[in-house]
Amino acid sequence: MNPPSQQVILENQQHPPVAPRHFVTPTRPDGKLWGSNVRRSMGIVQIICGGIEFVLGIAAICIPTYYFDHIDNVGWGMWTGVIAIVTGFLGVFSLKKRCMVIAYMITSIITAVLCAGCILYAVFGTIFGTWTYNVAANLALYIIMCIVFFINMVISIIGASFTCGALVSVTNQPQQVVMCFYRSTTLLSHCNSNTVQLLRTQWLHPKVASHPRPLLRAQTVFSCHQRCNLTAKRNKEKRI
Repeated sequence: MNPPSQQVILENQQHPPVAPRHFVTPTRPDGKLWGSNVRRSMGIVQIICGGIEFVLGIAAICIPTYYFDHIDNVGWGMWTGVIAIVTGFLGVFSLKKRCMVIAYMITSIITAVLCAGCILYAVFGTIFGTWTYNVAANLALYIIMCIVFFINMVISIIGASFTCGALVSVTNQPQQVVMCFYRSTTLLSHCNSNTVQLLRTQWLHPKVASHPRPLLRAQTVFSCHQRCNLTAKRNKEKRI
């Protein structure tokens, strides 16, 4: 009589479902995004500075000069003022919407870069203003423009920096780590016809449920297996 074949039972625990993680933007109790009051204040200042820059840009075009005529006629101060006004309105309305915060951040960076360039033009105008017509008017104009552009540049940098906290996403629940234990069990039924010997049960290291390829191992005690086979072979020879 041939001994029954080895029976190997592998038990694998089912993966429990992992709760989905939802990312949200941190808000205040009133529903406004983080730093909304600062962005609104910076936006109001940008609107005021943009209006002053627009008027000074038109004045720079109207006042006749000699050296800076070809630059003032481009309207660099006027167009920078328009962009600053648009940026200010985006800052005022960026209280509860992330899209407005992103738009305000981008336009604030652009406004800061343009104001830096306009400061250079205003400095050159102040230096070379004594070589032009209407010396006193041009000198006062470029000094005021230099101050206003500097204030607008600093305000734009501050406003852009206060958009970072409103654009950060966090989870609305604590991080969950699901632990799964994978058990491998080997049963041999031919060691004894009346009993089933449990050779070995090994608990593997815990794995996170989201592991793409969970491990499952079955280990057999070969010494006992060989001993059982040898006993069965001797019993068969005795019967013969």
